[in-house]
Amino acid sequence: MKKYLFFLLTIFVFVSCKQDVYTNEEPPLPKEVDSLFIVAYNNSLTIYNRREAINHIEDYLAQRLNDSTKRRNFLKVANRYFSINDYNSYYESAKIANELAIKAQDTFITARSYMYLGKYFLHLNKKDSAFYYSYKASTLFSITEDTKTQRSTLLNLSIILRSVKDYTKSEKYVIEALEVLESDNDYLSKYGVYNTLGKLFAETQKYDLAFDYHNKALNITEYFNEKQKTYKLRLKAQSLLNIAILKMEQGLYREAETYFEQTDNIGVLPKQNPFNYAYLLENWAYNRHKLNKNKVMPLFNKALRVHDSVESPSRSTGELLLANYYKDIKNKDSAFYFAQKAYHTTKKNGQLGEELKAIHLMAQTDSLTKTGQWYETYLILQDSITLNERNQQEKFALIEFNTENLIKEKQSAEKQRDKADKGFWVATLLSVLILVISIMVYINRARKLKTKNYF
Repeated sequence: MKKYLFFLLTIFVFVSCKQDVYTNEEPPLPKEVDSLFIVAYNNSLTIYNRREAINHIEDYLAQRLNDSTKRRNFLKVANRYFSINDYNSYYESAKIANELAIKAQDTFITARSYMYLGKYFLHLNKKDSAFYYSYKASTLFSITEDTKTQRSTLLNLSIILRSVKDYTKSEKYVIEALEVLESDNDYLSKYGVYNTLGKLFAETQKYDLAFDYHNKALNITEYFNEKQKTYKLRLKAQSLLNIAILKMEQGLYREAETYFEQTDNIGVLPKQNPFNYAYLLENWAYNRHKLNKNKVMPLFNKALRVHDSVESPSRSTGELLLANYYKDIKNKDSAFYFAQKAYHTTKKNGQLGEELKAIHLMAQTDSLTKTGQWYETYLILQDSITLNERNQQEKFALIEFNTENLIKEKQSAEKQRDKADKGFWVATLLSVLILVISIMVYINRARKLKTKNYF
């Protein structure tokens, strides 16, 4: 009887154990798709060729079943679209990855796709959505332990909060990102953290700290591995440009000139990042003006042409510098003309901070005695920006609060479900034990009765 009882209990425990067993192996990517990825990652090729390769990869993935390879590679496709400045396609690919991940309950890709979506809305300056998706991604770190996603997410949150002048919380998030990477040898990620800290300290006029972190970002590019070397020259140029502008803002024009020249000598920005190339040209032009050097207007004009060629929303930065240039040389009409152009550009793109600078320049250079009107507009907009920043900070705090509450509710529901599951299995086990014991008792009694009758 004991043998039968042991056998039944063993079968029951084996059946009732919940195990996630995966027997299906995912088919690898075909060699043709691997070759297309090589093309997509080759920054020396034209944007047209890289886009063609990305499109073919996307066509293949669309036909594939929803497995982790498909979800992961849709994010790679999104990343490649971002590298060629095709932000709408970047968003669509990231959104597909997110939807597939949620459907498959793939927390890792869900978190990473939230990070990608946050990055997209940050690029569009849609801060509410950017903060929402970035914060959602950050809350999944305890499950995924994906340091890459967590680092990028914390950086995005820091950048968003810096944009509404919540410098304390911005610094908090970027320091958290640095802590995530403390024991990590991912130098590309560390570059991003150092770069963000440099910009944060520059904006708060802590110039020594800003220089230290921009210099750390510059130096760390020398430690990039083979895979990261694709980004090395572009990011090196970015850091040199950041330091050049930092020096220029401090009035250290000769030091700035050296860094501008080094940035230009690297020679990768025209093809790899035309937005930053235009930014280089216009700031370099203004710095040369401050040094009384020649070739100022050719650089300004070239910067505007680059802005126009990529339909840059940042054209106003060049227009503002041109307005300042003409104001410096006492040409008020031209200064007002470019300040007015910057005003219309910023108003169209919703760039309130730049719009405020444009209005201030218009007030300083308007020759039609409308100075008082422009200063009044300036003060009204300044108050509006301050109120908007305060409202944004409150919205972000509310997103944090609501997200945390949802997490707590979900955890509570999961605990209740686990408790109910545990109760179900305990009750089932007891029922089976009672049934087995009852059967054994019945068998034993029947056997005794049979033996008694036999004698």
